[in-house]
Amino acid sequence: MTPLRFFLLLLTVTLASSNVAIGDERPIRYAFQVFQLGSGFTKKTSLREKIWRASDKTWNRMKDEVTLFDSAEFRNGKDKLVFRSKSCFWNEQMLTFEEGKNAKLPDKLKLISSPYVKRKEKELVKLKIRSEQPYEYMEPREDDLFKLKEIKLPTGLDIEIRAHTAGRDVYDVDHLKLHLRVVTEREPAEGTRLPVGKPVLKESEYKLSLRIEEYDSYGILLQPKGMDSMIVIRFEVDDK
Repeated sequence: MTPLRFFLLLLTVTLASSNVAIGDERPIRYAFQVFQLGSGFTKKTSLREKIWRASDKTWNRMKDEVTLFDSAEFRNGKDKLVFRSKSCFWNEQMLTFEEGKNAKLPDKLKLISSPYVKRKEKELVKLKIRSEQPYEYMEPREDDLFKLKEIKLPTGLDIEIRAHTAGRDVYDVDHLKLHLRVVTEREPAEGTRLPVGKPVLKESEYKLSLRIEEYDSYGILLQPKGMDSMIVIRFEVDDK
């Protein structure tokens, strides 16, 4: 399998058009942390109560690649990353994530992005995390040898989210779309069984509908088939 290489180069935040008038709805704050965890990590997640709002049929189509949680533990040897309540810990030391003031993280823990966006209720927010990555591969020549070549592929993650209040301290996230672009495999290379062929960009899209509490944080773990790394998205929705 080809290791996932994400390496953030550019984050752009755009706001979709909306018909909500100024002053009609209270503002909502969306806070995200997007991590890449390598193949050496194991996972243990839990969810206290069901937050999924769409049909079970829809969920069954993606449950092998998507995990929802409100607490989790990811281990790599003696090191561990823990999410519980609204806190995040690395080896029992609390990590803080504030706009422009993220905690210093160890090499094993890669924070791809931590955007904060504040918009009016019911507005659609679009976050685009994009990276153009160079990949080397081998191409057979007429003399039965191989030529080293390079290709750049547009890996990344797009997030669309929209929420509104559904009661006291409760939000309905009626639109949450995740579009992931990663390299998970390579084309066969003629004349060898080694995984040195041209890399293949895989695109996966997940559409979620959730009901969540304001005073908690939630997680989404993405691991499409063939991907040996994990993408962990931790998010909060509130009116701070």
